[in-house]
Order: sequence, then structure tokens, then C-alpha cells
Amino acid sequence: AAAIMKRGEEEKLQPEAAEKFAAITGSGLKATVLGAQLLGGSVRYMASQLALPQEMEKQADALSQAGKTPLLFMEDGKLLGIIAVADTIKEDSAAAIRDLRNLGLRVVMLTGDNEKTAAAIGAQAGVDEVIAGVLPDGKERVIRDLKKYGKVMMVGDGINDAPALKQADVGIAMGIKGTEVTKEAADMVLTDDNFATIASAVREGRRVYDNLKKTILFIMPTNLAQGLLIIIALLAGNLIPLTPVLILWMNMATSATLSFGLAFEAGEQNIMRRP
Repeated sequence: AAAIMKRGEEEKLQPEAAEKFAAITGSGLKATVLGAQLLGGSVRYMASQLALPQEMEKQADALSQAGKTPLLFMEDGKLLGIIAVADTIKEDSAAAIRDLRNLGLRVVMLTGDNEKTAAAIGAQAGVDEVIAGVLPDGKERVIRDLKKYGKVMMVGDGINDAPALKQADVGIAMGIKGTEVTKEAADMVLTDDNFATIASAVREGRRVYDNLKKTILFIMPTNLAQGLLIIIALLAGNLIPLTPVLILWMNMATSATLSFGLAFEAGEQNIMRRP
């Protein structure tokens, strides 16, 4: 809708007041404008309202295969025309999806678009699976079914995405375009609305986790030696050779300072190519 309004402003079209407006969930809308009954929506919905010309069906099919969503409009039972809208896939989003797939994650696209449009967009994005024709109230059911195969993370921005975000193991909402309801339902919020941020977060999380393991493995030999020394002294009935202050000093001098380098070490080259 925002894209259509923007194009109308570019064409310097003046909008008229609408009466008796009603939105048909997942299908289209209807309203009365200047006394005329207007209908608009998907090809499937409009085909249920009137017989579509064969040429119009072919044109809509061609637009769908090109990754665009055809929307038809009619006035008082007469077909007015067709408008095509399309989502643009950012280059960094496609790269982020590729990184997530390299991690062994299965990327699934949920959309209300028809199968042909969804398949074209999914191919551009490089996802593993496309589930098309999902009504707003059906996303939660799809997430519930996907959870049977493992942990599920979902990204959404609309009000209708809120139940599905709540159902997912990790719900992520868009911070700029996302609605307040969606943000409240989500576990995390992307402040830049950039899908690539998810891959960056995974990369940074893996780097921190790897460095923590390296730091622990580096510190363990020193602490283990100190512990064994104290245990052996106690079993032998001797005085404890290490005082608390001495242990603290040894840790600060030999472990803490040297482990700083490990804590800030850059990630491995294959950090995003291992499961």
C-alpha cells in the first residue's frame, strides 16, 4: 500500500475520500468512492468476484513469474486494470542468508504471495524453502509445525506476525518498520531493519564463545597446578605453600593479563562455515 501511495504522489494524483472501507484478510479490500463500489486485491480474490479476461490472467501470470505481486482493481463490476508491486532483495540480505545456510541453518520464507511470485523471490534470496499463500492467521500454525524439527527463529514486522513471533523459540522484530505490537511480542529487535545484522550477530557471538573457550583452556593449567599443590600439601600434612594473596598475584601476573589477548582475538576464517 505504501508503494502505491508513493507512486500516486509521484503522479500527482489526488486521493478521494473512501466510505464503507473493509479489508479482506489475506485477499484484498473494498470501499465506496464517489458513489462507486471499488474492489481490489489478489488475482485469486478478484477471480472470485468476476470473470477475468484471458489476456489479463496471462499478464498476471507473467508478473508473478518475474517475482512481482499482481493486484487487480474493479469499479462497479468493471475491471479497471492491474498494478504490480515487488519486494527488492538487498545484496547484503542474500549474503546473510548464504552465511546462515553455511551454519547448517534452514532458511524458510513465509509469505502470503502466490506460489509463482514467492518462488521467484525465494530464488533471488537463496532460501531453502518457500511456503506461499500463508494467511496472516496461519503463520503461527506454520511455526508450530516447523518446531517439530528443531529450534525455530522468526523475523517479522507486521501486526499479524506477532503471534508467530511469540510462538517461535526466538522472535526477532524490525525496529524501524515494525509495529509496537510486534516489538512487544519479539525477543529481540533489529534497530536497523537489516537482515544481515542477524548473520553479524551470529558471527560476533561465535567469536566471543570461541575466545571464552580459549581463555578458559589457557587459565586452567595454572589453576589446576595450584589446586593440586594445595591438595598434595594437605595430604602430606605440610603447611599450605600458597597463600590467598600469592594465588591472586600469580593469577593476575600469569593468567589475567595474558588472557586479554585471547579475549579480543579476531574470529577464525571458517567461523561462518561450520555447523
